Amino acid sequence: PRAATTDSRFFGAVVNAAKRTGKLKVFENEVMQAIVDHKWGSYARRMFYWHVMLDFTLVAALTLDAMIYRTIIYEPSDSLLVKALGRVPMILTIILWAFFTRLELKQIARANSFWAHIADFWNTVDAISLTSICATYVCKVIEWYTGATSLYWSTSFMAIALPTTYLNVLYYMQGFDGHGPLVRIIIGCVKGVRAPGIIFTICIAGFAASFFILFEGRGESTHATPITSFLFTYTVMLGGFGVDDIHGSENTIVTATLLVMFTIFTYIVMLNVLISVLSDDFDRIQENGKAEFTFARAETILEFETILTAKDRSNPEYFPAWLQVLVPTLESDDADEFEWAGRVRELKNSVKQVQRKLEESEEARKAEAKEMRRQNARLEKMLEQISKKLSVEEGQ
Repeated sequence: PRAATTDSRFFGAVVNAAKRTGKLKVFENEVMQAIVDHKWGSYARRMFYWHVMLDFTLVAALTLDAMIYRTIIYEPSDSLLVKALGRVPMILTIILWAFFTRLELKQIARANSFWAHIADFWNTVDAISLTSICATYVCKVIEWYTGATSLYWSTSFMAIALPTTYLNVLYYMQGFDGHGPLVRIIIGCVKGVRAPGIIFTICIAGFAASFFILFEGRGESTHATPITSFLFTYTVMLGGFGVDDIHGSENTIVTATLLVMFTIFTYIVMLNVLISVLSDDFDRIQENGKAEFTFARAETILEFETILTAKDRSNPEYFPAWLQVLVPTLESDDADEFEWAGRVRELKNSVKQVQRKLEESEEARKAEAKEMRRQNARLEKMLEQISKKLSVEEGQ
């Protein structure tokens, strides 16, 4: 039996410390796993599925509204039923936006700092999604009130809101046993490429500036502005260029030289560095797969605790004074460990198995040596007795 407090101040302190330091090994501890499992089973799982349903509904309503809004504005129907049904996705989106915004504001209040709150990747995605949805419908109201013929602003904000809202679905997928570890691997790898990404961006910007001045005023649409030149350089990194692209430049020799230098640097050097970084991050996250998964659930639980009522917080079934957990007295087979254990963990397990076999062999050798010493002592005693008898007989 293991006793542990489930007080959320302790729980929240552990989660925040792990998030701040990036060290998640504590969530491999049996006590923390017991606390997370209890909270998840008692109230968090029910709230999780409810929020998953609401989030999927928000995604569906926002998508449907984005698809039919232009038709409703420019091709209005005379049927009142069609008009009413056309407004349903918008109304549903606004209601769900209000719900998730309220939840987000409660989390910001708990963090006591907006900047500390959005330092988390998922909170940043939430902030962008909710802000862009709000901006979208504010622009729609202004466009409707002024009778604007262009939907430039509402469409632009909607184009930002859609991918970020879809991306937020991945946050809830972390709570599922089958998808959670994979999502954590993807997000971890995305975070790991920030430094190489900055180097890539600086490199692309530098070469893009060179291509812009080489093609400036030459009638090339791909280099009409610095932005289009930047996009052209980015497509070059992906292999999207031909020999004919250099003929319209001011100096074809310099342009060709720059292209060769750029492709060598990006294809041979930077892409291999990026692959190495991703491989290391992939192995690191897989090695700590169980801790990563438990940590993701712990973060979700903390988020849900911000909206618990006072009655729920005083519920002894949700927040008992202590837990009694039965754990196996023997270690489980390494082969049955976390499904997403990576190559590093597999190597460590192999080393552990070899070490265990060596220890067993060492114990066997020690036992054998002890038995041999015992037998030697017995033989020496017998020889001593024989020697004494021989001495007595010779004296007679």
